[in-house]
Amino acid sequence: MQPKERIFFILSSVWISTVALTTAGIAYSGGIRGVELAAVTLFLTFGITVLIAQWIPGGILLSTFAGMVLSFLKETNVTVRATNATATGSEVFQ
Repeated sequence: MQPKERIFFILSSVWISTVALTTAGIAYSGGIRGVELAAVTLFLTFGITVLIAQWIPGGILLSTFAGMVLSFLKETNVTVRATNATATGSEVFQ
């Protein structure tokens, strides 16, 4: 096993364990006991993992769309006229 794979495995294990223990603690404090506790823990753990796995690409697409819209608005050519404070009205700079 290469170092990158080992790090990925460790991080994945920590993530799953953290989410599982958190959901188990919430379910236990809510009064769920026994086999139902294991079922709720597994359901919520993998549900949260799948939900976050969908949010990441969604966030990338949303930020790409926002950047595209903002860059389009920035590239529009708008004529700006400025006048010199000491100049008369006929001396206009473009």
